Amino acid sequence: MPILAALLVALGVTLTPLAQGASAAPAAAPTASSPTASNPAARRHLRVPTTMRWRAIDQGDVLLWTGREEVWRLSLGSGCRALPRTGRLGFTAHHGHLVAGRDEIRSDGGSCPIDAIVAAPPAPRTGTPQAPTWPATRIEVVRRSNGGSGR
Repeated sequence: MPILAALLVALGVTLTPLAQGASAAPAAAPTASSPTASNPAARRHLRVPTTMRWRAIDQGDVLLWTGREEVWRLSLGSGCRALPRTGRLGFTAHHGHLVAGRDEIRSDGGSCPIDAIVAAPPAPRTGTPQAPTWPATRIEVVRRSNGGSGR
């Protein structure tokens, strides 16, 4: 029975207590991939393909197209000076997942941490004078430990 209750809580299902005066189970907290209570479009992580398109909104925000109509607004760390206005941009990822607070953008000018990921309304990703987009590449980060082998 405890496994079933844990599964229901993980799925966000609350059970109504049978006994009078008993309190209801607390609602499940948002998980890493679920929206937050304050912003339903916000996400903690995002699965990214190897090639994408991007466009700078301002010095601290980027629109990232991961699919034809799948657009994400990435907020960068304050004081980011590495975001170019045009050209190629790299995004670090671990096993194909970009995580706010862990991953960063990389360009010839340096790198900036990604602070937040929010769904953006769909917009055309093809280059037009009003909304040019540029190539973006996933930079896969692999952390290895030597395991004490001395090699």
